[in-house]
Amino acid sequence: MLYGSFAGLPQSADLTLAQGQGGVADSGAVGDEFGTRFEVVSGALGDELRVLVAHEQCSSGASSPTVGWHVFQGHSGGLDLTSDVLECEEQIGTPMSTARWGDLEQLARVHAVRISREASP
Repeated sequence: MLYGSFAGLPQSADLTLAQGQGGVADSGAVGDEFGTRFEVVSGALGDELRVLVAHEQCSSGASSPTVGWHVFQGHSGGLDLTSDVLECEEQIGTPMSTARWGDLEQLARVHAVRISREASP
């Protein structure tokens, strides 16, 4: 993670997120894809960072496939890694894998940049 300011971005990472390290809960498993997607959302105590773990084994009783989100509380000094909570989200009626969602999202961004460049003189 890089914490930017009005002066720009730093030359090196301010924080590294890895399962089972530095206060991040759980342990990494081959193929669980920690960090597939990042979202910043408004939480009860301020902004939160949600980190998708597309193949997390997090809910054995669900009738549909589930994905796991590690949720970290943000504050003015950065992220509180000790606040990490795993949330399981059931994927109801979604035939597309999370890996393909990411591909489509990246493709949409590429086209948005291309359209923007073509529109600029």
